[in-house]
Amino acid sequence: KVLNRLNLSNVTLEAITFHPSLEECLERNKQREGRARVPDSAIINMYKNYQKPEHIEGFDIITRFDY
Repeated sequence: KVLNRLNLSNVTLEAITFHPSLEECLERNKQREGRARVPDSAIINMYKNYQKPEHIEGFDIITRFDY
């Protein structure tokens, strides 16, 4: 919706997303200290509720990298 409001004529819009596994996200979080570390439940919730970008949102190209 936001992209549709911009004047982007003659522009190609590409969404590039990176998708580590849930296990990778949780492992990286364990390495954080102090306020940088978040509850595992927050990571799990965000992971489950992730919504991939879609062409209907105005993207011409959508590239996804899984690792």
